[in-house]
Amino acid sequence: MGICSSKKDKENKNENEKEKPRKRRNSKKLLNNFSGSQNEKETKSNNSEKEYEELNNIEKGKQKSNNIVKIKQDSNNIVKIKQESNNIEKEESNNIEKEKENNIEKEKEESDDIIEDEKILPIDNLKDNYIIGIDLGTTNSCVGVYKNNRVDIIENILGKRITPSYVCYKTNSKILVGEQAKDQIINNIKNTIYDTKRLIGRNFSDEIVQKDIKLWSFTVKGNEKDKPIIEVTINKEKKILYPEQVSSIILSTLKKDAEEFLGREVKEAVITVPAYFNNNQRQSTIDAAKIAGFNEIRTINEPTAAAIAYGLENICEHEKKIMVFDFGGGTLDITILKIKNKQFEVITSSGDSHLGGEDIDNELVDFCVKQFKVKKGIEISSKNQKALKRLKKECVEAKHILSIAKEATIYINSLSEETDLDLKINRMEFNDICKEIFEKCIKHVENSINESKLEKSDIEKIVLVGGSSKIPEIQEILGNIFGKEKLCKTINPDEAIAQGAAIYGNQFNTNEINNFEELIIKDIVPHSLGVKIKGNLLDKIIYKNTKIPCKIEKQYESADDYQDKIEICIYEGESKFVKECVLLDNFFISVTKRQKSYLNVIFQIDPQFSILKVTAKEIDGKNQKSVEITREKRDQAKIKEMIGIEVERKKLEKIKEEEKKKLNPKK
Repeated sequence: MGICSSKKDKENKNENEKEKPRKRRNSKKLLNNFSGSQNEKETKSNNSEKEYEELNNIEKGKQKSNNIVKIKQDSNNIVKIKQESNNIEKEESNNIEKEKENNIEKEKEESDDIIEDEKILPIDNLKDNYIIGIDLGTTNSCVGVYKNNRVDIIENILGKRITPSYVCYKTNSKILVGEQAKDQIINNIKNTIYDTKRLIGRNFSDEIVQKDIKLWSFTVKGNEKDKPIIEVTINKEKKILYPEQVSSIILSTLKKDAEEFLGREVKEAVITVPAYFNNNQRQSTIDAAKIAGFNEIRTINEPTAAAIAYGLENICEHEKKIMVFDFGGGTLDITILKIKNKQFEVITSSGDSHLGGEDIDNELVDFCVKQFKVKKGIEISSKNQKALKRLKKECVEAKHILSIAKEATIYINSLSEETDLDLKINRMEFNDICKEIFEKCIKHVENSINESKLEKSDIEKIVLVGGSSKIPEIQEILGNIFGKEKLCKTINPDEAIAQGAAIYGNQFNTNEINNFEELIIKDIVPHSLGVKIKGNLLDKIIYKNTKIPCKIEKQYESADDYQDKIEICIYEGESKFVKECVLLDNFFISVTKRQKSYLNVIFQIDPQFSILKVTAKEIDGKNQKSVEITREKRDQAKIKEMIGIEVERKKLEKIKEEEKKKLNPKK
């Protein structure tokens, strides 16, 4: 029981509704209150000076009494004078103590009045709610914070600004993260997990997941709900992990690095996601952040974050159109924006959530395996994961060398069957090996231009972001399309996204005093949204690249006669077949039983959190039902369970650290 194709499309009148400006704290007023408490300190210091003078007077009195004693030389008088002097001292000291107590009470009352009247935090807690920006990457991650009117990219425990997105489960239950985990890829191959960004929010049966499983050294299976689960062995026991759990450990490590840098707990974060991530992938990323211990989580598209980092370094009063070419380890995002002062308006977004540096690495590995078979007559089986991981490590190194040199050597001692691999690759060969990947990049660039309805000459700057954007051939291709002078290499491609996320996060920090005006970001819908109609087809209601906020209404009729309820199935995707799209939610609406029932279906996207609200109303009837596609439409019980596991893990880690300190006390 469903609906037939639509009768009418009704475009919304308030597509370009203006967002109300966010209220901001009056920083001048706040600072004046603190300068008032400084005056109180000065009053206190003046009181202490008076006390000092009074004590001096007492001392002078003592000297006078001693002189009298010498002159009179009368023992009885001496005793009387001493007694009088002691009484004077006691009275004076009592008066001083009373004055001190009165002053302290007055200061407390005045301080309490200031805080009560202005409803502000004490000065020590002024900057308690730092909101960090995290670039959670496929191969590497980065964290930054806006502090003292600038962004600080935070170093990890090894003093590096970039943390590899690797997690390793040691056989003794110890968990390694980052560089330490990456170093275990050969010796602890089955328990070292990476590329979870390519798994998160996907189904196990997904064609892309099935292709990736053949390349990964760790075990991935599907559960009863067709969700991918990762299997590791700890203390000779099998343990099941969800991709969200593994990502949460990386986020938790970045959170800990930020807390050590700031010297306080961090509970809020802005986490970047690829612009081409679908609803499930975005929500799974938010779930991972919840498991990591964040209470407030906001997301921003990676190219938009990079545009913020670029825009604030290159402020211009006239409108400028830029393209952000974000080519990272696992994803390609191409976004065209209009920038003017602190205003960022997304025009169009295109890309591939499964195209990046990892694919280049895999192509190089495949090339080397074929060359090894041709030259040495030895085939490296996919089961020989240890040899393949050693080979991949060298291929990644060769890729980096070829970005700065024209030739690289891949040499591995005793790669297989005690035979060495010694292979030289020049830049021309490298470009030929990766030709298909580069062609896909060009296709997405051209799609973005076509969708934006702009000319190539309208694009003033190409902002290069992501490690793979450093590849000379990529820069050569973009230079040929737009002109080499338009390529922007002034921002750090590895840190720009985290930097932009930190700046964006600071907009929501009511305690940090901003030196720049509020950012205005106008985003778009990255994927089309619609409902299933008869024939298992998708009827699109909100099209890709529609500006947010938006509200669009369509009219439908029942698929069959005399239905008493109609199912509304909400999908996300570009294909006309629902089987190739992502199901977001479904609900039933009761209708009056008649030959044909008619419904108005309304899709509305909220501008603040990009929440999709779907409402179905029966025409000529009283029945109505709504559903919101929000981040709360998840398996909350499973998330709570994973949060509990992570909390227990952190407790055990803390206990172990304390035990180590007891065994090895500092001298």
